[in-house]
Amino acid sequence: MISSIKQKDKDVGGLTFGVFCFYKEWVMNLTGKEVAQMQSDYVMQSWAKSGGATIPVAKAEGIYFWDFDGKKYADMSSLLVCSNLGHQNKVIVEAIKAQADKMCFMAPAYASEPKSKLAKMLTEIAGADTYKRVFFTNGGAESNENAIKMAKIGIYGAYRMLSITSINRVANKVTDELASHLGTTLFQTSAHIGARPSHADWQGGVYTTARSGSEVLKYRNLEDYTGYGRPDGLGGVNCRHTKYPFIEGVSQTSYTEQDIYEMNNAMVDFGGIQMTAYQATQYQRYLESGIRSWVKKDVVYNTEATAQKVNEWSSRLTEFTNATGRYYDKSRTYNR
Repeated sequence: MISSIKQKDKDVGGLTFGVFCFYKEWVMNLTGKEVAQMQSDYVMQSWAKSGGATIPVAKAEGIYFWDFDGKKYADMSSLLVCSNLGHQNKVIVEAIKAQADKMCFMAPAYASEPKSKLAKMLTEIAGADTYKRVFFTNGGAESNENAIKMAKIGIYGAYRMLSITSINRVANKVTDELASHLGTTLFQTSAHIGARPSHADWQGGVYTTARSGSEVLKYRNLEDYTGYGRPDGLGGVNCRHTKYPFIEGVSQTSYTEQDIYEMNNAMVDFGGIQMTAYQATQYQRYLESGIRSWVKKDVVYNTEATAQKVNEWSSRLTEFTNATGRYYDKSRTYNR
């Protein structure tokens, strides 16, 4: 092995010599103390064990690992990366060996079978109706930084939409669990001014998740009527509505028919132009999108013309919100 590496050294010079030196260090039989000392000398520690020195680990299997003196430990770090899969999991080890024999690495610019299959699997698990693609990173910090970069360079709307949608989904699942504990299949949906027309039809009502029994004669089905669980329904993409457990004979409805009527028919006046609250919301989103578009151009080109456009669109939004009494959320326009 050494002679073959030295022979190759004539062809590729220092690179092979570096690989050879690494190989020599790799096959050295170090003691536990030497491993711990090298860790202390050369590794910038990101995780630390409280109450003592780092344990030098010689091998691991299942939920256990052993130090260099043969002492056995139960590995309690099951939440760390992939530890909960078990050390030296035979299925995983064989899969790694099989892929290593086929191809160890490929640049991110190219398509590979494992990456493509994993991306498809993740979208299906997360919900393919909402989550279309996967951006692979190497860790949590890198994931957060790239998410921030993406938000800054043009997918702020999508990032915000996914955040709101995900939070709303979790809240609705918690509500489902609460209703189960309370022994009710009835829910009342929330209501607000400016609901999209397809949601205005059902907002503020009481519905049942039951498919049989006396309740189905008195209440509409939640999934059928509100689209609960679908991207375009209750708790779906960009939906601000939520639902609450409702107990017949105990709970009182939060909205009267008059309340719902006024919410659904609220009008906004802007310079003599009458529009529904929903139309006003959509126009405001249009202005916010225009500001974001020019802010991105201003960041790239940094000219008087782009800066002027940012100010023009910002002034239009300010004029509209002041005239209609609507809330100006600056986070939607990069705080400009």
